[in-house]
Amino acid sequence: MIYIVFLFLVRVIASVVVPLLGKMEDVKSCVPSLFYQESSLMKFVRRKCTLLKSPYKPTLWAMNRHVQTALTLLLPTNEEMNYNRQYLQMGDGGLVALDWVLPIHKFSDKLNAKTPLVIILPGLPSNSFPVSNICDIARTHGYRVVIFRKRGHDGVPLTTPKLQSIGDCTDLRETVKYIRQQYKKAKMAAVAYGSATGLLLSYLGEFGSSADLSAAVNISPSYDLQEQFDTDFRNPYNWLMLQYAKFQLSQHAGALLQTVDCDRAFQSSCLSDFEKTVYAKMYGIHNMDEYWEKNNPLREVDEVAVPLLCINSLDDPICPGSKIPYDLFTTLPNAMLVTTKRGGHCGFFQYLRPESWADQLTIQYIDSVLQFVHLQDGFMRNSRF
Repeated sequence: MIYIVFLFLVRVIASVVVPLLGKMEDVKSCVPSLFYQESSLMKFVRRKCTLLKSPYKPTLWAMNRHVQTALTLLLPTNEEMNYNRQYLQMGDGGLVALDWVLPIHKFSDKLNAKTPLVIILPGLPSNSFPVSNICDIARTHGYRVVIFRKRGHDGVPLTTPKLQSIGDCTDLRETVKYIRQQYKKAKMAAVAYGSATGLLLSYLGEFGSSADLSAAVNISPSYDLQEQFDTDFRNPYNWLMLQYAKFQLSQHAGALLQTVDCDRAFQSSCLSDFEKTVYAKMYGIHNMDEYWEKNNPLREVDEVAVPLLCINSLDDPICPGSKIPYDLFTTLPNAMLVTTKRGGHCGFFQYLRPESWADQLTIQYIDSVLQFVHLQDGFMRNSRF
């Protein structure tokens, strides 16, 4: 009897351990894949970003894409991270918020007018999306860090009957201009996660070389949102995003009664219907083709001039590898796509105690781009004499 039990336990353990060992062997060869157009900047970035040369090894107990995705919301955040909130009034009377991350004590005396600055755009749900890790890494590297909070989100009052649509970068533009006025000599970069990547990509395309950013990073971006919203209505993640959108609308239904048919919006069965009922109506747009012409993140992607890094996992349940526009990165100057086999959506966790590999790569990338810009500026100054 004991022998039978022993054999049973061995079988159970083998059924668990052997697949894990197989996955470990697979991960050892999982060096990220890179897609880009060759340039001096790309050569410099590849040389400086050590994480691009070594395998990304997902947390052993969290290799599943859904587990990776869920961990972005389940892992505890850094409770010691402190912010100072500043409200900023937009040209139309709306409010956004800037959460300024307090620097680490040993760096507080080193911040000056030239200290580089990173703007963080959280994903959904933005009120609980964890950005404390990227903020902590950035401030440890000596950056000034601020989190951009959209109107009507994260405790920001809705003072006008208008929410921000996916591709409307008016508020972000005014915010970048304001920050530039405060820190005229500082280099600025922006980092966006998940749903916020559409806003950042729209901003980069719409304002091109006048975007006033030295670098930008999109983590787990979805590229063609029209296709995603129109065809992936059965995707459970899209359903969850729809429920969150309805919840967000319910927080401001009273202020939007004269602008939006809220009852109809709450009955929407897919994201496309919700966008049509709420945002198309809010912006005075009469059909969805016109709406996506003004909101699809790829609408002006050829105008992107800021060095851009996009990080995607091939097993992303929201934007899988089959929907990534690989050709875009081999034709767009100074843009790089990094893909991994695993990582889920905005996950990319590694180590037994999960930490974000993508966050580490993001700061390495921004570091390298700013170093390159500094060297180029020095070269240009010296060439004048």
